[in-house]
Amino acid sequence: MAAAAGFAYFFCSFDDLGTQDPVNILGSLLAQTSTYIPRIAQEISTSFKAQSKSRLNRPTLDQQEQILVRHGEALGMLLVVVDAVNESPQRSDITACLVRLASRLGNLRIIVSSTGDPDFRLTSHSFRLLEVEMKPNVVDGDIQLYLQSALDSKAVLSPDLRLEIKESISREAQGM
Repeated sequence: MAAAAGFAYFFCSFDDLGTQDPVNILGSLLAQTSTYIPRIAQEISTSFKAQSKSRLNRPTLDQQEQILVRHGEALGMLLVVVDAVNESPQRSDITACLVRLASRLGNLRIIVSSTGDPDFRLTSHSFRLLEVEMKPNVVDGDIQLYLQSALDSKAVLSPDLRLEIKESISREAQGM
């Protein structure tokens, strides 16, 4: 009987090259999924230690995809979230990998977040694609709350300086 559900999350960051590499992204998602399906970690360990006695080889993207497809059906559903995919110059490779996985794993649900980028479009292949546009003014309140909380803890700053910082960041944030 399959476990009810699993969840894996990854955040791409423009200032961390490791978080922009599709192999690292899928590797992290696999590692998280292995907490629900221990056979994934066992297979990776056995397969890649056997390849080289002197050092552990890094699995390729294709090998990682095959492992997830081979074991992913052990869950009733697997929800994968890849956040800020627009921050990677390899976003097309990342989304192509996710599309391949979605087409091979019927229990896989994927959420991909990206800011508006005219060069980036996730196209649907035989599965439902729901696109939600986030408007910057929708998150302005969240930004205000965060800034208020962060600045309140900075007692060494004068009230006028805290207000100036809050107004400056709020004006330039544009939903980011």
